[in-house]
Amino acid sequence: MFWRKKKETEIPKQALILQTYLAGSTVLIEGRDISPAAKAGIQVFILGMTDMLRQAENLSWDECLAIYSSILSQYKISPSQPVDKFVDLIGRLVSTNEDIAKVMRVGAQSITMYVSEKDADAPIDLLSVIPFAEENVNSFKCVI
Repeated sequence: MFWRKKKETEIPKQALILQTYLAGSTVLIEGRDISPAAKAGIQVFILGMTDMLRQAENLSWDECLAIYSSILSQYKISPSQPVDKFVDLIGRLVSTNEDIAKVMRVGAQSITMYVSEKDADAPIDLLSVIPFAEENVNSFKCVI
């Protein structure tokens, strides 16, 4: 009798877009002491980017989660809870938490500018999330 292992979702090649974007901006924050609120803000920003990529590329939800999880793991900024639960939490908060919704939108807009407008400065947008999240720490406490 042969047992079939559940096939893990492969990370789509579209993840390279996010990796290229983040390669430039994460160099600027590597080695810095980042507060939990700033880390949460970065996670939300990247989720906005990933969701925009999912929509633009017609990716499945599993592919989107695989990309998001891979990116967070690569940059050592994974949430303390499983990624799918974190994403569900953010999805619920977006409708009631203006600051989280704003960071998601900025992430989505930034990746759009990077890809469609070929804006080489778009990755710098990530840096603006750190002070914003730290100034609005109460909005991000629920995802830390």
